[in-house]
Parts: sequence; C-alpha cells; structure tokens
Amino acid sequence: MLAQFGQFMDHDITRTGTTKTHNDEQISCCSEQVLRNARLLHPACFPIVVPPEDAFLRAESQQCINFVRSAPAINPKCRFGPREQLNQLSSYIDGTNIYGANDAEARELRAFSGGRLKVSTVNSEEFLPMKPANDTNCQLPKGGGGGLPQMRCFAGGDNRVNEVVDLAVLHNAWMREHNRIAGELSQLNTHWSDATLYEETKRIVVAQLQHILYDQFLPLILGPRAFAHFSLGLSGGGFSNRYNPIIDVTVLNEFSTAAYRLHSLVQGMLHLNSADNQVLARVPLHEQFNNPRILYHQGGYEMRIAGLTGQPIQRFDNFFSREITNHLFQIPGKRFGLDLVALNIQRGRDHGLPGYVKYREICGLSRVNSFDDLKRIFSNGQVADVMAQLYRHVEDIDLFIAGSSEKVLPGAVVGPTFACIIGEQFRRFKEGDRFWYENGPNEVGSFTAAQLAELKKATLSRVLCDNSRIEIMQRNAFLMPSSK
Repeated sequence: MLAQFGQFMDHDITRTGTTKTHNDEQISCCSEQVLRNARLLHPACFPIVVPPEDAFLRAESQQCINFVRSAPAINPKCRFGPREQLNQLSSYIDGTNIYGANDAEARELRAFSGGRLKVSTVNSEEFLPMKPANDTNCQLPKGGGGGLPQMRCFAGGDNRVNEVVDLAVLHNAWMREHNRIAGELSQLNTHWSDATLYEETKRIVVAQLQHILYDQFLPLILGPRAFAHFSLGLSGGGFSNRYNPIIDVTVLNEFSTAAYRLHSLVQGMLHLNSADNQVLARVPLHEQFNNPRILYHQGGYEMRIAGLTGQPIQRFDNFFSREITNHLFQIPGKRFGLDLVALNIQRGRDHGLPGYVKYREICGLSRVNSFDDLKRIFSNGQVADVMAQLYRHVEDIDLFIAGSSEKVLPGAVVGPTFACIIGEQFRRFKEGDRFWYENGPNEVGSFTAAQLAELKKATLSRVLCDNSRIEIMQRNAFLMPSSK
C-alpha cells in the first residue's frame, strides 16, 4: 500500500506533457518504417537502443525501445534558455486526481445532485463512472465472458486511473469517500445547494489526503531524521502559521523525474487476499496494466484492498521486478513490453538532470570523487564496480539509478539523496500552500479548531474500511499487519 499510495499521490501533483504529432497522435520511434529509413524519425524521438547482449528483447527481435521526449514548456521569463518541461497539473496537494485538473474535467465527474460524484454500478455496488467502450488504451477483454458483465475501463480525475488495477482501487475508495461525506453533510445541512455540498465535501477530502500523507506516509518514506530536518511534522492539535507566500511550489524536475520514482518497491506478483489476510490467488502485474478486470469479480475490490494492506513492498535497492523491466504495459498477445528503469534513466537525460554526484553536493552529503567512494554509500559495493564499467566518469552517473542504489536511512525507505529531494519538495508543498488544511485560525479556507481536531483523526485504514465491505484492518494501512 505504501508504494501504491505513493503513485496515487504522484498523480495529484505531476503529469508531464508529452510531444505528439501535428494532428495530436502518438509518435512511434521504433516502427519498421523508421528503422529502415532514419529520415522518417520524428525530431522528438529519443529511442533507447537495445544492446546485443540484451537476451530478452533481442530474442523478440526488438532493436529499440520507443521513447518520445517530453513536450517543451515556455520559459517562465519568456526568454531563450535551457529546455523546460510542462506539468499539466497544479503542483498543490489538492485532490486533482479525484476531482480533475480543470473545470471541464470536474464538471464531467460531478453528478450535480447532492454534491456527489458520478458513479456506475458493478455487482450492485457503486464504482467509478466508465469510459466509452471505444477507449483505445483499455486492455479489458471485449464483452463480458466468464459470467462477468460488459466491462469498460473507469474514468477518474486523472486519465491514468487504469494504468494499473490498484490505482483504480484507490480512485474508487476516494470517490466513495467523497460521496459518503456528501451524504452526511446533506443530512446535517438540508438547506445547502449541490454546489455547496460538493465544495465543502471536496475541502474535507483534500484535508484528509494532506493529513494522511504527512502523518502516516512521509514518516515511513523519509525516516525520523529527514522528516524532522525538513520540518514536515504536523502542528499537534492546533493550527499552523508556517504559510510562506514567497515559496515556489513548482514541482522540482529531479523530484518527479528521479527521486520520487520508487519503482524498486513494486511487487511483480499481486496478491488477492481474504478478509482474514489469507492469500487466495496471485496474479502477475503485467496482466493488470490498463485492465481493471479484477474489480468486476464479486468481492474483487475487497480482495485487492486486503492484498495491498497484507503484502509487503520489495526492498528499496537497485533490483527491479522483471514485470516492469521486461513487461511494462505489455499488450495482450505480446510476450514483451517496455522497460521502466531504462525509461526512467532516459527521461532524466531528456529533462537535462545533472548527475548523481551533483545532487549529493547540493544536499550537503559527503562528496564523491571516484567510483571507489560509491562503495561506502551504496547498499551493494559491487554496484560501484559495475558503474565503473558502464560510465566513463563518476560525474556521469544518472541520478535515478545511483539514488536507487544508496543505503537506506535508519527507519526510512529511501537513501539520503532521495530523502533530501523528496523532503525539500514536500516542505514546499506544505509551507507554500495558502489553503493547507492546518492554516489558521481565521485564514481563507480555515477550519474551526473542532473541525481540525476531527480531521486529524483521519487514517487511510478508516477511509478504506468506510468505503468497502472490509470489517477489520491494521490501524496503519502502510504497515504490515501483525499476528494480532
């Protein structure tokens, strides 16, 4: 759940624009035509050449991995300079992935009745609204089959909702949480309009998101020292006065492109668990990309929640599941997909990130002058020897792969360089947000002291239990349950 909630929150704050053709179609950099005639290569292509020693992809006759550069953004000062990329979302923690990134998306998701969000019905239960049947990204089998109803992919506040089935699980839980609270508020305030119910409910849900993120999620990612260093702790039972209007809350490129890509945590096999946390089935991750079929099975939603809260993450290190290095977004009928680690490294180069060594310097960590220096920093000293063979200079080492190889901090998931970047980013999110849920009293959007005290009781476990048939769960959904 820690890894999955991290991706869910990432989709609240970052969505990098990608380059497309003049008629808004996706660009292919590895097609047969392009491989035969290099002049057909689109200028935005930055394909990854598959080396001869890659036994897996070469066996599938693949010579390159498709990679299209991120769309360039206008320089903030409207001058020529280094290329910058475009974030298509607001970089505040504001529930964009639940409610949409703009007014048009928000209207499309609203029911315009009782302050509620739209729903569809699956097995007599409320689920996210469905996308059109002709959605080209959806990998669901056509028709029902196997006793299942007609299936479609789901629609949410972010267009990546079906990217993996567990994203759809969390989107569904938060949609239900919104509608649950809207129902409570409508009973307490019978005179409120639909618009008032919607906005007040959204305000509460976003506050819950912010609280869970800083109270339960970040302490585990960063560990106690880094969490305290960046002053990320909440203000006890009272209000906060840390809002600073001059803080730039723009998402740091090194955060979204490297440090927050904690992909070594991803499990390659997903568990479907019973209510008492017994594993009922295991399904490979590559079958769940753009395919929320599990949620159409009776009880599938609860089985995946139990699986998410009952299965551990993989260790943070330089080892990654083959499900994401050989089979990422694999299309049914094919035997291979994309390589997420290769894509992450290439994206860092596309965005012009300086090397790993530079970030250790920026973060005030010990300097790295040679490949041998890496042996005391990395969790596996042999990785330093491999990097010495792959890179000409130690300054050339990519941030993503070196940061993923560091020894983790005590009580943390990540190492010091990623903790530095992640901690600084979340400090800016918190202190630069005029509508941070703790701000007050008497600030625009402030809650009352009593309301704030109630919001600070929020947990992800409570949200999941309130919006499913699950009746028992550990108090912190990000920690493995004990035998009790």
